Amino acid sequence: MMNLIDRKRRALALAFTAAALGTMTLLYAQSPLNQIGQHLQGAWIADVITQSGTQKLLIFFTADGGVISSSPTGLGAQGVQLLTTGYGSWIRTGDREFAATTTNLRSFLTGVFNGGSKVRFTLKLNDTLDELTGPFKTDIFNADGSFAFSLAGEQRMKRIAVEPLEP
Repeated sequence: MMNLIDRKRRALALAFTAAALGTMTLLYAQSPLNQIGQHLQGAWIADVITQSGTQKLLIFFTADGGVISSSPTGLGAQGVQLLTTGYGSWIRTGDREFAATTTNLRSFLTGVFNGGSKVRFTLKLNDTLDELTGPFKTDIFNADGSFAFSLAGEQRMKRIAVEPLEP
């Protein structure tokens, strides 16, 4: 029969073991090994596909949830327009699944501001961690902030890999 001191020692040892296992589990959950495929950071080249065709752009995802996207000059319902660089944020929504929103400002070729746009998209990262795919929706706003129209489509992004210079 165990005496009171032995039972207290065993209870204390069990508590320390549980705490150690809990700490190891927490550390693993936060380790880089468990985070593979859960981040987008880096540079990507995108094909943005709509009913009117395919457009290329560059996108950079920061490690802390920022997004920077290039936008070529656009031809829209209001004629040729200049678009600013897009800025926004991204979050993880599931296993290799993400959501992002970016905003651009638009102006006429004369430089006069004529509105903005907000792009919302969802992305799925493939098993090899080098391609993102998913739908997007762009809302276009007039200079006074009123809604003008939307367009939607699909996008495919490829990670821009380092290509070392050969000696």
